Order: sequence, then C-alpha cells, then structure tokens
Amino acid sequence: MKIKYAFGCAAALSLVLTGCSQAPTTSTSETTAADAGTMTTEDVAAEKDSCKATTEAEIAALFERWNEDLESGDAKKVMENYASESVLLPTVSNQPRTTAAEKEDYFAHWLEKKPSGVVNERWIEIDCDYAIDAGTYTFTYADGTKVPARYTFVYGLEGDEWKITTHHSSAMPEEGADVNMPVATGSTGSPAPDLSGGTCAVAEDTEITGLFDTWNAALQTGNAAEVAKLYGEQSLLLPTVSNKLRFTAAEKEDYFAHWLEKKPVGTIDQRWTTKGCNTATDAGLYTFKYEDGTTVSARFTYTYKWDGNQWKISSHHSSAMPEG
Repeated sequence: MKIKYAFGCAAALSLVLTGCSQAPTTSTSETTAADAGTMTTEDVAAEKDSCKATTEAEIAALFERWNEDLESGDAKKVMENYASESVLLPTVSNQPRTTAAEKEDYFAHWLEKKPSGVVNERWIEIDCDYAIDAGTYTFTYADGTKVPARYTFVYGLEGDEWKITTHHSSAMPEEGADVNMPVATGSTGSPAPDLSGGTCAVAEDTEITGLFDTWNAALQTGNAAEVAKLYGEQSLLLPTVSNKLRFTAAEKEDYFAHWLEKKPVGTIDQRWTTKGCNTATDAGLYTFKYEDGTTVSARFTYTYKWDGNQWKISSHHSSAMPEG
C-alpha cells in the first residue's frame, strides 16, 4: 500500500496535508460520476511542530457545547460547532447536509421540538489534531417524548478550535430501546490517546476508498472472522440492524455471522473522505443487495487508523435510511 509520510509533522503533502496539525482535507465523489466535483481544504492552518494537547474530558465537553447550543433554539448557533467543510448525516432525514445552509435548514426544523440530549454510552479516540466521540445518546423533547439514538462525531481543528467535520446520527434500529439509560460517566473500550505526531501516514483518496472495497470483498467470503479482523483491537461498531454497540472482536464477529447469511454485496452511492495524520474518515451513502434480490439503502461512517503497518477500521457507524 502506497503511503505518504510527514516526518515531524512538517513536510508539505500537496492537497493532502500540510503539517500533521492541519485540519483534515475533504473530498466528495459519487460512484456514478467518477469525475464529480471535489472539495479540498488548503492552507487552513499554519504548520506546527506538535499536535494539539487534549483529553477525553475536553472532547466529551464538545458534545455539551453542541447540546447547549441546541437548547438555545438558535440554528445558527448550532452551526458554529461545524467545520466550514463538513458533512451531517441527520437522524431524521435521508439527505446528507454538506453546506451551512443545508445544515441550518435541518436544525431550524428539528429545534422546534426543543431537544435536550444526554450521552448514555461513549467511546472516544484521540489522535493528532483529530478526535472521535461515538456511542448512544437520548434526546428529550419539550412534550416529554424521549428518543434514543446512536451518534458519531468526528472532530478536527479549524484554526485552533475543535470543529465537527463529520456527524452521523441515527435512531435505534431495533424497537424497545431503553429511553431511561443513565448518563455516561466515562468511555468504554477507548484506545489510549496518540498525540505523538512524529511520523504521519497520510492516505491517498484512492487508498481510503479502496478500504471499503477490501471490507466489501471480505463480506463476499461469507466468513465473519475475515470481516472482523479488518477492525482495530480497540474499535467500535454501531451496526445497521442492532442496538448493541460492538467493542470486542467476538461481538463484531457475532453480528457479522448473522448478517452474512443474507450474502450482502455493497455499493457506494455517495461519499465524503477526510484524511489526517494516521487517520482517515469515509462517510456517505451505500446500498446492499442480498442473495434474494432485495436491496437496502443506508448511511455509513468509517474512521480508519494507521497501526504502523496497515489501515484498520477504528469505528464504523451504519444506519438505514430514516425516511425509508
């Protein structure tokens, strides 16, 4: 696998990364239009000699900041939490939101319910100027309704401030989810923070997209263990058709063993990728065709981490289209 390296976070990687402390670059493409327009972030931050120091508590607090802005009822204020180039895969809309206007439109309608959220289960990964907060949360509306859901927030630096680069939110896929789960007091199964930034592996766009092809090919083997081994040792799976968060290899293998009975074959319909120092994100829409001819459209967010030898999935959030 071809990998570019930035030693000491200082080597310029044209249109990919300029310094390991820079905000991730972003691109968008569709499989039906290989030459579709591309968004790239160039020179959005000055080179630095080290990664931004942070803690799990600081990353967890970013949710509280976002939630307080929800409670303000001001969609524009909520929008301040998102990077200038970011993607939102919303809880109750099929449409990915990539522009500020699209996100603001979504929140303007949703905020009419006066949502207030709490995190119930949490997993955090911290890397060089990049962080992931994923798990489950519950929203309470003004009318007393409680809605449990799953979430993935991916954060990057814009200037010197943490901003959301990818946000994937989805309702619990199985009925009967507990709406009274306690508030999370810590994180589960989270890998140790990696803020060294000394040597950065930065993937090419084709390498990031090729990781899905590798995962999809593993599905075709029908062997759940082959799929599970593509995930890192301390990784998280938020599955399409199960409420249960899967942390261990055994839990992931159990999920795939049942799902692979349908013999799924996946196709990417639309995607957005970002890459940083030893990290990458691939998010968008995909469709699975089963052996019986049925198809299922869904949304996905894969985050990847370079383990020194290869790219591994560090988190995977998959959810059915909320509007059918």
